[in-house]
Amino acid sequence: MKEIDKMEEKRAIPTMTEVTEGLEYPVEFELRVIHVLAEGPALTAELARLLSERGASLETPRALPSSSAKYGRLACRVRFEDKDGLYAAYAAIGGLPGVKAVL
Repeated sequence: MKEIDKMEEKRAIPTMTEVTEGLEYPVEFELRVIHVLAEGPALTAELARLLSERGASLETPRALPSSSAKYGRLACRVRFEDKDGLYAAYAAIGGLPGVKAVL
């Protein structure tokens, strides 16, 4: 039992700094947003606007299939030139109404 407890301690969720520490910029990946479905249409447009303003969007956000009746998922290819731009975009997206997580 003690071994399992030690393994669980090591599985702490990494901070944003820990995740981005080893990245080489520019970085390109698929950004995913989990949101309340009721906010979906307005959120898609707002996400597109935010990423476009930052010059980070490579495509229009699209809805991904979701098994939940309450939550939806959006995805979009993005490219960030530097860490500051990445952090600013994540903060702005996380502040949008209905957003539950940004991955």
